[in-house]
Parts: sequence; C-alpha cells; structure tokens
Amino acid sequence: MDTNLVELARKWGLRFIGYRKVLSELSSGREPWWVDLTFYRYLLASGCEPIGIAYNKVYMRCGDRLAYFSMHNIYHYYYDEDVKALESEVKKINKLKALTTEELEKLYDWLVEASVYLGEFINFGMYGSEPVYLLTLRDINLPLGSFNFYLGDINLYLAKVNATFIIAGSPYTSVIEIWVDAISPTNKSTSFMYVRYDVEEDGTVNRKEISLTRSANEIKKVKRIREEELLRVLNEKHLVIDGLLREVEEVLLNGIKAITTVFLY
Repeated sequence: MDTNLVELARKWGLRFIGYRKVLSELSSGREPWWVDLTFYRYLLASGCEPIGIAYNKVYMRCGDRLAYFSMHNIYHYYYDEDVKALESEVKKINKLKALTTEELEKLYDWLVEASVYLGEFINFGMYGSEPVYLLTLRDINLPLGSFNFYLGDINLYLAKVNATFIIAGSPYTSVIEIWVDAISPTNKSTSFMYVRYDVEEDGTVNRKEISLTRSANEIKKVKRIREEELLRVLNEKHLVIDGLLREVEEVLLNGIKAITTVFLY
C-alpha cells in the first residue's frame, strides 16, 4: 500500500540525520545563530534574490524557483538576546517588502512546498515548478467547513513535503511529513490529508499518523473512499516527492560546503 513511501522516508530521513550531525559538529564552539546566518549569506551569494518577507520568512527567487528561508533563529538572538553582530543583516531584511497573504498565494498557489528543518539549524524550503495532481473526487454537493464545495469535481493536489526532527538526546528521529490539499470547483483550497513517517537512526520507519480534516472526512463519507486508497495514490507519486526533496538537498549540500569553507578559514 505505501511501500514506496516507506523506502522514500527511510532514504531521506537517514540523509537528513547525517546532515544534521555535520552541522552540529561545524557549529560546535560557535554562536548558536552562526550556521543560519552563514547559510542565508550563501543563498544571497549564490544568486537568490529576496523579493519580500512574511511570517519571519524571507521569500526569494533562486533561479526559476521560489524559495524561502526562515529568519526565526536569527530574529530570536537579535531581538531577545540583543546580538549586535546580527544588526547589519537584520536591518537589510527589515527593509524588504512585507508580502500580504494575497501576494503570497499568487506566488505559490497550488505549487508543492518541499522543506527541511534540521533541528535548531536551517529552516529552508523551495516550491515546485508546477502543481502535482493526485486524484479527482466527482459530484460532491456539500457545505464543508469554511469552504463551500458545490456540485462538480474536487481535485486533490500534493501540497507539502517536509523533513524535520524530533531531538530528545540520541538517537535522533527524522520526520517525513506529506500534506494533501483539496481544490474546489470555485478554485478554493483547503487542507485534506496529512501523513507522517518517523525514521530512527537505525533505519526503522514507523508510519505514525494518517490524518484527514473535517472536510476530508465529510467527502470520504459521501464518496465511500478509504484512507488506504488515498495512501496508494500518494505512493504512486513517490518519484515526484523524491525529486522535490532532491532539489532541496542540492541547495542544502552547497550551503553546507559554504559553511564548511567559512569554518576552515
């Protein structure tokens, strides 16, 4: 049913655990914000052009892709700890355009977000170049939550793939999360489904959760679809998910190389 997703989670979970360990070693003896600041400066030096900021994230164009970098760690130490070394960079960031919700939706509407958050290091994400269609549910006529899904097709799209961490001593646990959105005939979207895989350092993979929203459960009742069927459709898209994570990994790897160079010199 989800064998491809399990293997995908194992592959990427172990890789990101490895990157997390490398960054932990590189940051040893350094300021807690040093890795984030160095990675952000790498993004700028590599040609990523900031276009605005929203929700503590700097949105930028990296080639033909939209990307973002979370400033949460840098802001925490600048504002809460009053770290003067961060002042010049924060001043530049605060001069960026504040993006509205409507502007953000125009930038990434229906595109898949692939992101990585390596514990206390680097919260970075990129958006795919096109929507990833999954499945059509037909002839629904129900008011669902805050969205009205009228007669017509409801299309399911891959919304987000995320690699993050649970850090509670050692060993580490890497978490691979997948989100699905539903798009109504009137082009309104709402969250539909969430799947989570936990990956241990020894390669053990546990599917911890399949969660459907209230809207999804209403649709499921009417269409008599099963969670297993939705999981099967996601499983068939494992190569697409793999490709999205590879694109994020490429930027991450080059950033780690830049951090290593700064560390050595």
